[in-house]
Amino acid sequence: MITIRGHHLLCINGFQGYGYNKDFIDNLYSIVSNLRSNKEIHIKVIDSPDDICEKCPFRVDNECKQNPCAEETLSTDDRKVIKKLGLKTNGLYRIGEIFDLIEKRIKSVEDLEELGICSRCEWRNVCKFYEQKANDARTNK
Repeated sequence: MITIRGHHLLCINGFQGYGYNKDFIDNLYSIVSNLRSNKEIHIKVIDSPDDICEKCPFRVDNECKQNPCAEETLSTDDRKVIKKLGLKTNGLYRIGEIFDLIEKRIKSVEDLEELGICSRCEWRNVCKFYEQKANDARTNK
């Protein structure tokens, strides 16, 4: 069973090969490729470190230690995304179902900004998902 924390559900859509180090990137690439290629895979949605975090250099004692408040902030972000998508923490879902929910419930860059997550993400400038929503906003003006 693959575990994915709430905010990583968005990251999966935008990942294009960047990360903290080679081990992290390789792990994330493997997970993302697997999920994108098989929409029937079931995942467990959580609000704590997940399988993506497994190779993160900031993971210590199963918590993010990137800064003193990192894990608390990320867990809050996870719960925001879980709520926005109408999911339940620790729920089991097909990844295809989650991709559909993201498409239906996060239609614009404003929806992303409302969550307050992407605006402080260090990967925003290389995130295809954020870029797509921003381009959609420019196109629709």
